[in-house]
Amino acid sequence: MKNLLIVNIDENIKEASYLINKNRENLFILYLNNNIINKDIEHELLDELFLPEYASEIYDFTRNFSKTWHKSIESELKYFDLSLPNLTQQDILKLWPILLKIKILTKFFKNNNFDNIHVVTEYEEDIRIINEIFKNKNIKSFLLKKSSKQSPNLKDIYYKLIARFQNHLLRNYLSKKKNKYNIMFLGNVRQNANLLKNLRKNPKNTVIRAGENVGRALFTETCDYYLTFKEFNNKKINKIIEEQKIILLEKFNKLKLKDKIFYGVNLFNVLEPNFRKLFLNDFIRLIKYIEIFKLLSKNLDIVVAHNDVISFEKTVIKTANKLGIKTLTMIEGFLPIKQIKKEPQFIPFNAKIMAVHSEEQKKAIIKEGISKDRLVVTGYPDFDKYFNSIPLKKELIYKRYNIPLNKKIILYVGERYTKNKYESSIWAAQTQEQYKKVYRELFNAVEQFPDLFLIIKKHPSGSLEENIIKDLAKKENFNNFVIIDDMDIYNILNASYGIITRLSTMALEAMLIKKPVIIMDTYFDTNDNFGYTMFNAALHAKKQGDLKKLLKLIYNEDVIKKLQNNMDKFVNYNYSVKGNASSRMAELIENIIKK
Repeated sequence: MKNLLIVNIDENIKEASYLINKNRENLFILYLNNNIINKDIEHELLDELFLPEYASEIYDFTRNFSKTWHKSIESELKYFDLSLPNLTQQDILKLWPILLKIKILTKFFKNNNFDNIHVVTEYEEDIRIINEIFKNKNIKSFLLKKSSKQSPNLKDIYYKLIARFQNHLLRNYLSKKKNKYNIMFLGNVRQNANLLKNLRKNPKNTVIRAGENVGRALFTETCDYYLTFKEFNNKKINKIIEEQKIILLEKFNKLKLKDKIFYGVNLFNVLEPNFRKLFLNDFIRLIKYIEIFKLLSKNLDIVVAHNDVISFEKTVIKTANKLGIKTLTMIEGFLPIKQIKKEPQFIPFNAKIMAVHSEEQKKAIIKEGISKDRLVVTGYPDFDKYFNSIPLKKELIYKRYNIPLNKKIILYVGERYTKNKYESSIWAAQTQEQYKKVYRELFNAVEQFPDLFLIIKKHPSGSLEENIIKDLAKKENFNNFVIIDDMDIYNILNASYGIITRLSTMALEAMLIKKPVIIMDTYFDTNDNFGYTMFNAALHAKKQGDLKKLLKLIYNEDVIKKLQNNMDKFVNYNYSVKGNASSRMAELIENIIKK
């Protein structure tokens, strides 16, 4: 008799251990996360069953699903004549790890037979999936509760008070029509600080930053007022929200997903809580934002978005369009021309005008059916620093991280990765084993060059498993590195000899200041899908052992010269604006208002 125990436990280790030891005879364990509770019992990780080709298949299915799931009640899911499913399309894409889990588990059970199946998990979703795969089979499940959320701390209370105070100041200002251009900006202040400062130089402009959550806005150089949508309170809007909750519950009960079958699994039975949340939380939240914007929009001249793909920005931009308010969005970071041709991630965009990086990028977007009148070449404000700013002295960075002065810094830009106890590491289409292989290759290559020192820069999301990296480094006897997240990447890049990455925008930023770039696709099938090796502007590590060879090449002056010449071609093609993107975009905003 062969018994299977499916385990997905993070906090309740003792309880799970007891259940494992109680039933360990002829036991095989399938862990849905990377938290192995008992190594002595034969086991498998969901992570290790993942194949790279699964990612694109699931992603394609999810994209199609995000566009079609609501068709049976499409006409009923509109508010202010805006499609609520369309506003949340990006959120539906986040369901793809669940579908990936379904696919992997279905294939696993097809290839393996068990007499008894038990589930020990902290997530109801796992039980729903297993029950759907084995519809008529008796599955014994143990749902262990995770610790409840902590009560709001003093910091949360403080932020709420600040948000409400800022909202009060803005409402008071907008209630009085003034002879000024009122510019609302949605998005990342860190990457757009120069643009906002530029706009504020003109005394005719009032800059209003807005976000879902509270932002640092009082007494800053980047804005005059700040609007926190989540903390906005209005009796009339509150009443509308209560009415809409009843209406949306009725519509949710009409939802028909019974025909949505994925690998034999009825998706509605698995995703019912997700869609309930979508209707009664997410839709409600966006309806509130629509009403807030309608209330405050009277004296607004333009809305500018850092991107208009995410549901918040998309909602505000589309509401502004409906009200006849001018709208502008920009390309956040780097959108490779190669990607526009392959899979246009931001096309079509939602704002009336989009600011782009180069004439070639503009041409590529026009080919996707966008009118040239909606596209203006401005560049990206955050990149201005590479042309105009003075970086920290190299010696200060070396001192900060205790790097010997005779060493050359090689920068590795770490990708987003997490143990992700809920979804496993497959969330990023990157297994833990792949993750380890990348760092093992990195350590072994850098170790061959005694004058190199490795800096690993965390992904901006902050999700990077330091313990995995440090444990691996210890096993490899490699200590010539440091992991950082507390330094502006601009300063690190300037102090570096070269950069290694796979998909990061940092590759373009490195080219702006003529730093050698190595694209490391080793252990992946992405094949430089951002196009950084175009014009031979970057070196390409495709297979095991390539990285060491390419690191040796960047010591060659002739190779560096050729690379730098090719970088010029790449930059001119993909990013033609040299240091004045902030002023160009500020001018564009003011010109749009004047029209």
